[in-house]
Amino acid sequence: MKIRDKLFLGFGLYLLFAIAFAGGILPSPSALLALLASFALGRTAFGLALVAAFSVGLAATLSGVAIAVVRAREAMELRMRGRFTRLLPVASAAVIFAVGLTVTIRAVTEL
Repeated sequence: MKIRDKLFLGFGLYLLFAIAFAGGILPSPSALLALLASFALGRTAFGLALVAAFSVGLAATLSGVAIAVVRAREAMELRMRGRFTRLLPVASAAVIFAVGLTVTIRAVTEL
């Protein structure tokens, strides 16, 4: 098994790129604030360096979390085989859906 296959376990680089892209769609409010403050102080290069540091940190964090999740899934599949492993993603999706629905209903009733 190649190192690349050990890292991404069937998901490939697609999952890693999708997570990194999703993290890059929304600008970081902290990075934007640092950039605007540096413009106001006349230190544009320093602000751009700060934004670059924020970006590298975000990319490293998202990539690390993605790799950890993929490895955790492999470890769980090796230890727990059978019906439980197949139903766990459905159960977690149902819990997330229920929480989202609850939050939405409470928000609508508050209007």
